[in-house]
Amino acid sequence: SWERSFNILCLMMGLLFGSSLVSSLSATMVEVQMRGRDRAQKLNMLRRYLMENDVDKKMALQVQRQVIERLSQRDRLTEDDVVVLGMLSPSLRQDLHAEICQPYLLAHPLLRTWASMDVAWFRKFCSIAVETTFVRAKDEVFVAGSAASSAYCIVAGRCYYLQEPETSAVEEATTTEVEECSWICESVLWAEWTHVGTAEAATHLQMLCLKPDSFWEAMRSHIVINAIASEYGQSYHKRIVAAKPPHASFPTDLEVPFTDHGDLVCSMTHELQERIGDLALNCMEQT
Repeated sequence: SWERSFNILCLMMGLLFGSSLVSSLSATMVEVQMRGRDRAQKLNMLRRYLMENDVDKKMALQVQRQVIERLSQRDRLTEDDVVVLGMLSPSLRQDLHAEICQPYLLAHPLLRTWASMDVAWFRKFCSIAVETTFVRAKDEVFVAGSAASSAYCIVAGRCYYLQEPETSAVEEATTTEVEECSWICESVLWAEWTHVGTAEAATHLQMLCLKPDSFWEAMRSHIVINAIASEYGQSYHKRIVAAKPPHASFPTDLEVPFTDHGDLVCSMTHELQERIGDLALNCMEQT
């Protein structure tokens, strides 16, 4: 009868659903056990290392606490983690990288000008000059007194910028909180720069990183943009050198006095000013 057929159908569906659920739970439990075993092996190896090197108990406890805390955190994926990205064509991967970087880079007036001048070049620029880097909470991005190697734009997270009288031109220790979309150490793109403060991650940080050599490699591939960058950089460098009391405060990794984008553009040749002005007007008309 149809009732018997319906009961048989329900039993079969229940059996299939139950077996699928049990299989899924079993796979999850196995994965959790494997993670727990891997975590235990790492901690045992750390304890053995600390014991073999006679590390002080207080220091060993601090090390183990931080390792346990970080083992429980879930790191954000990088391009290297996503293996299948290697299957993309170079042009599509370049476009994907630019798509991820552009919203943050375009917050800088100079980079926004370049993107308006040549969209294709700007995508290539992102591929050549811009990398993504991650910093764990409480780790240093850079330390006062060290030679600067990159400029940074914060994509996600916060950091603290610390200056001490021993390493910086300040009378007392100062701490500045740096928010998302802020630029740090832009000066390294235009001058030889030594950090005058320490940047420490307050939370897990994701940042865009621009290295000077790659930055200028990209500039040289476009005549007009290279000309703008050269004049912009010369003016920026002059302001770094001139920034000192009593007329201005000393430059820091966060700010150089009188380097507002408008002021720097006004110091360029009349021809470049006209080109930048035309681009600005076109952007205003489009919006």
